[in-house]
Amino acid sequence: DGMDVPAGRSQRMLDAAEKGLPKLPVPRRAQVMVGVARAHAALGNADEAQRLARDGVGLARSRGLRLLDLEGRLLLARLAEDPAAAAGWRREAAIIASGIENDLGPELARHFRERPGMGELAAGNPLAPAMSEGSETP
Repeated sequence: DGMDVPAGRSQRMLDAAEKGLPKLPVPRRAQVMVGVARAHAALGNADEAQRLARDGVGLARSRGLRLLDLEGRLLLARLAEDPAAAAGWRREAAIIASGIENDLGPELARHFRERPGMGELAAGNPLAPAMSEGSETP
């Protein structure tokens, strides 16, 4: 199939991780879905990445796992080919991030803003000023 040996091995590992999803408890399952989606994205499997990220986001949201919901939406924003869809995913992620940040004390909120991916929310996002100031929710 033209896939090199390391990529083929990676694909087999991802397939095995997906097959094991039903056996995992829900929080871990959502976490693995988003993680495997990231790996698929890194391998160039955009369709698989989007499918797993959407499933992971749905599961995370349904169980109140806000950080996983946020991470999945940021991944979906990066994977979206349509700029409007990407903006929508980022907007939803910014709302979740703002809610998380508002629940944290000032020191933890600062660390939260320094997490990978949070910079893309601040860049060009209408909710970013409220988030970065830690003041009021928009």
